[in-house]
Amino acid sequence: MFRSIIRIRIAAGILVALMLSVQAYGQDKHFLWRVQSKTKSGFILGSIHLMKEEHYPLSRMIENAFKHSQSLAVEVNINEMDPGTLQRLAAEAFYPPGDSLEKHLSPSAVTLVRKQTEAMGMEFEFVKRQKPWFLATTLPAVALLKAGYDPR
Repeated sequence: MFRSIIRIRIAAGILVALMLSVQAYGQDKHFLWRVQSKTKSGFILGSIHLMKEEHYPLSRMIENAFKHSQSLAVEVNINEMDPGTLQRLAAEAFYPPGDSLEKHLSPSAVTLVRKQTEAMGMEFEFVKRQKPWFLATTLPAVALLKAGYDPR
């Protein structure tokens, strides 16, 4: 009988500990996924390009994953890009001198771009040579920076 009571108490203690850990885990919001096979495990984390200061430090689960990982793979490591790659990107992102959005977009689309850049406090001259696909990344990035997001 005494052993049964001890077993029940141990089981109850384990159950309470598991419930508390699940609750604590659920409160630690993050966007990190763990993947594993029979022999290896790893983590997948979505790219973070801009966040507000109050989101730092990152979740302790994310920080621990970085701390204990043996390697890191990223979609593009701009710190290791050769200058030629950056030059090719710039060549693809901008129209050459003498060319601009006005020659490739409808007048109403150009008017919308002008209004948007003015509303953001930017000069149209700053963006007029950007190709539409690059401009589509520039405008939201500037809006996020103005809203307090940080690209650290």
